[in-house]
Amino acid sequence: MRKKMGFLLAAAVMTAGISVYAAEDYSQYSLEELKQMRSEISQEILQREQPEQEETESDNEASDFLYAVNDGEVSIRSYIGESSEVVIPDEIDGAIVTVIEDRAFYQNETVEKVVLPETIQSIGNEAFSGCQSLTDLTFPANRLESLTIGNEAFYHCDLTGSVIINAAQLTIGYRAFTLNRNITDIAFLADRIVFGDSPFTYCKSVTTFYLYPSADISYQGAFRNSRTGDVFENMENLSEVYLPDNCSILSENTFANTPKAVVYARENSAVLQSAEALWIPTNFEDYDENSFQILERITQLGYEVQSEEIQTEATPAEAAITEETVRRVQERLNELGYPCGTVDGIVGNNTSGAIRQYQADQGMTQTGSIDAQLLEALGISS
Repeated sequence: MRKKMGFLLAAAVMTAGISVYAAEDYSQYSLEELKQMRSEISQEILQREQPEQEETESDNEASDFLYAVNDGEVSIRSYIGESSEVVIPDEIDGAIVTVIEDRAFYQNETVEKVVLPETIQSIGNEAFSGCQSLTDLTFPANRLESLTIGNEAFYHCDLTGSVIINAAQLTIGYRAFTLNRNITDIAFLADRIVFGDSPFTYCKSVTTFYLYPSADISYQGAFRNSRTGDVFENMENLSEVYLPDNCSILSENTFANTPKAVVYARENSAVLQSAEALWIPTNFEDYDENSFQILERITQLGYEVQSEEIQTEATPAEAAITEETVRRVQERLNELGYPCGTVDGIVGNNTSGAIRQYQADQGMTQTGSIDAQLLEALGISS
């Protein structure tokens, strides 16, 4: 066995032109020493095959990441930190962070909260797949030009509350959010969206799904022979689906095993007629008012909403909510058994979800935001 291993190592060294170890009688080394030598040679071969990229482990705010810098842009290759809360920076060493590569956080058991950079353009296949402790995910509030979310990027995490993505061009890959059983609302503020197969299957707590009425939607199903158009399949509590006027994704499979779904759309729109032809319940009478309220809540959370859709400003009462008041609300909700996560004075997905659950249990309107009624119910003065 030692002679065979020595031959393979010598051949690898000569083929790659690496002089880490000279060809010699490798029988003098132990098996563990040979394994170490092979590992070092493999690493050097990989580095020489990709000379244009520099993989770095920094001593600054990026020290928890392995990353590559190429043409002024950073790709996050893996997370090597131990913190449960991860803020991915917008810049590293003067270069903007645009990519989270395939499997960068794959099956991480520690991370509970992730804040994505405002410069993000691509989240790779299985980037966060199997991160079952991940409950709080924040996408940039600013409008992105383009964002691609790869196949199974957030598959079988434990995302909680709302998922809001603000990007002019948005691509959602195969099973990108499948098996996130605690997402309650989804809103994609995009002009153009391409869906892969089964992107939200078994997201069983989602009740509201919102798309701009002017959005251009298409379906790119090409994986594992999934049924055509199964975008909302097995979302058993989905009740309100706000679809664009011209939407080409509807088929007999779109709402399979989604018994409560009602399509909300503008009166006389093509999508409304298509839904009715497929015997899907529809509602156009409440569309304008409900759509306005949804977008109003989104703007209150700090997201940029396109002016042609809606533009609102926070009321004086909402603007008066201080960080200290938010902390007190988080502390009180945690005490009452509505988990907000870390008491940080920020209304993130966990806090918004906890507020919505409390409001539902108290028979209040579920806004997910802090208002005078909520503060009074919790016994907190602003």
